[in-house]
Amino acid sequence: MYDRILVVTLSNIGDVVMTTPVFETLHQVYPKALIDVVGDERSSALFVGMPFLGEIYHRKKKASFSEKIRFVLYLRQRKYDLIVDLRTNIIPFLLRGEKRLLKRARTGLSQHSVEEHMSTLSSLRSKDYKIPECKLYIGSEQEQEQEVGALLSSVPKGRWLAVAPGANWPGKKWPASRYQDLILQLDGIFDAILILGVEGDSLQVLETSRTPLFNFTGQTNLKEVKVILSQCSFFIGNDSGLGHVASGFGVPTLTLFGPGNPDRYKPWSGGSFTLIAPEQDLGKLSASLVKDEVLRLLKEERLK
Repeated sequence: MYDRILVVTLSNIGDVVMTTPVFETLHQVYPKALIDVVGDERSSALFVGMPFLGEIYHRKKKASFSEKIRFVLYLRQRKYDLIVDLRTNIIPFLLRGEKRLLKRARTGLSQHSVEEHMSTLSSLRSKDYKIPECKLYIGSEQEQEQEVGALLSSVPKGRWLAVAPGANWPGKKWPASRYQDLILQLDGIFDAILILGVEGDSLQVLETSRTPLFNFTGQTNLKEVKVILSQCSFFIGNDSGLGHVASGFGVPTLTLFGPGNPDRYKPWSGGSFTLIAPEQDLGKLSASLVKDEVLRLLKEERLK
């Protein structure tokens, strides 16, 4: 019987979401255990609300050698039944643990990141084990209201489309003008369109639209954007972390890929879809093609 497990996880938002099947599987195998997390301060907010969560320990990206030593000594105060390292393959040997499971090298370019993380738990599951979908959690309705009630107070009830035009480098960004054209072509399909991302990801839709548009870029932290995405009906965005967050709540997603490897990095859920640009060049992907794909997916019975 395991009472306490420690998981050393990753830093980027999308990568963290793709580790959540590991947490779900550990909970299935050891349902009474609390799971502590070592992660980065920002992305660790993704674990808040997980019912089997123990404590979160923040690991500084640019910590000095002395800070790293103090961090390890602090973690050594607790002895763990199991330590699972998805990131370093070093920390488990510095801490007190009865058993250790280390990350494994990926088996090929087509292996999905979720499958790579889950290979760490191969000794705990059968060969025919079905990997669960990525799953995120939020608090109670009262907690959600405290998080985003004021922010969403003017957004009309109904079906919301989340649009995330950002990415971590320019080659992965579909041009902002195409997003603007797409929003106009989808006019009247949704009850509201919410633009999400960091400051600088905002869009300017110049023509009058019947669908109210709300620009939340640069105005939300990760806990708030979790709640917002959990209430959306559909998500469109580039190959970035927010698509993974949306899929973690079962929201249907359409991820636009240019350069990159969708077989490895697309969101891991049954309602997640991809559209690959011609010649992997997002500049050659038209708004009308994306609109047609969105309308096709919305007709699918499984999409709400």
